[in-house]
Amino acid sequence: MTLKLRFSGVFLAYTAAILSSFAGSYYLYESSAARLAQKQEQEKALEKVVSVCREAYLVSSAVVALDYLRTLARDPAVRYAACLDSRGLIQAHSEPRWIGGPKAEPDGSVDERAAPVPVGQGMVGSALVGYDLAVLEDKLRNTLWGTLRRLAYVGLGIFAAALLVVLGLAASLTRPIAQLVDAVRAIGSGNLEHRTLLFARRDEIGFLAQEINVMAGRLKELDELKDEFISSVSHDLRNPLVAIRMSANFVINEDEDRDKLLPRHRATFASIIDNVMGLDVFVTNVLDAAKMKAGRMEYHLQPADVASIAGSVTQLFALSVRQKNIDLRSSIEPSFPPVLADPERLGQVLANLISNAVKFTPKGGKVELRARIEEGKALIEVADNGKGISKEDVPRLFQKFFQSSVSEQRKDGIKGTGLGLAIVKRSVEGMGGGVEVRSELGAGTVFALRLPLAAQARTAGGR
Repeated sequence: MTLKLRFSGVFLAYTAAILSSFAGSYYLYESSAARLAQKQEQEKALEKVVSVCREAYLVSSAVVALDYLRTLARDPAVRYAACLDSRGLIQAHSEPRWIGGPKAEPDGSVDERAAPVPVGQGMVGSALVGYDLAVLEDKLRNTLWGTLRRLAYVGLGIFAAALLVVLGLAASLTRPIAQLVDAVRAIGSGNLEHRTLLFARRDEIGFLAQEINVMAGRLKELDELKDEFISSVSHDLRNPLVAIRMSANFVINEDEDRDKLLPRHRATFASIIDNVMGLDVFVTNVLDAAKMKAGRMEYHLQPADVASIAGSVTQLFALSVRQKNIDLRSSIEPSFPPVLADPERLGQVLANLISNAVKFTPKGGKVELRARIEEGKALIEVADNGKGISKEDVPRLFQKFFQSSVSEQRKDGIKGTGLGLAIVKRSVEGMGGGVEVRSELGAGTVFALRLPLAAQARTAGGR
């Protein structure tokens, strides 16, 4: 749940709880007040009946009271009203037919109110008013329903206003937090130039934004220092690596006394060349990654002989594949048309792909370079019959630092940085092409480079 929803939910829950408590208290108060008002109204009516009855006794005529009693009985809540003498006989009644008779006992549906009436010479009569309990309850219920309706209207209005307030307040609080999240996400993804403008606020969010900007600046400085150090070290490593490889090759293939080398010496030199090749690919990848990050990667596009480049690259891995008994070959015909590419970069791309293929192909396996024309473009493939790649890992292969099945690689003694395929993709796209991959676990992998043909590029440029 987002902070905005959580804040809104809590605020509205508190608002609803307060409104419910207020509404409940107000309803109880109104209920008590309505019952009190009803009782006071009954007492006033009874006082009036007492006054009318006294007047009737004073003039010795029930006619004086009859009109008022009949008028009072027109109220739906009044069942009857009467004046009684000291003997309990009815002297005046809202129903004249009961005059002269004794008072009947009320049943459970009547709320009878009585009050004494002095009739002279020490005798006391009574004034009665009988109320219909059902009608009284209906009147009280209608009054309270009206109160509930008013409370509902007021509550809905207050809740709607609270909703608008909380949405505005939540937005004002979470919007800058979302901006901070975006800033942290951008910095975390590698955009160390990103800065948030919230540092101008004079509150905790502004302080946090200022600290994030300081952190990003510091990270940028460290990143530049790291890149400079890696580039410097990697560049300084290349010359010694070339010298070591050339020396080892000379001893094995060109030295006059090469026939005097023992098999174990040849194996040692072959291991040296193999490790130097791996280290050379690693150093080249690190340098290329630094150049790409700095935007200084350059491509000198020209017609490139695919067969010649493939042959040169396969020769570099000749000793490595011989040790693992891997059949590495290029089946690209010399007549294959040239592609528009940077020959050096294309060679490095193929070296990366062959290096990976050799790593993940078991002894006795096969790695092949092949090429064909497809949809007007050159399709250059590096295919192996190695371990293959899972379907889940294929979409992430070209992400920087991603390595498939790391635990298995460590178990098999395979080392890597996760930079090679990312550089392959960037390099091929920089030369106007694309990269595809097909793989099946246990059956091998095929990396395919799509590059424009040099002849088509010249034709397009001439047009």
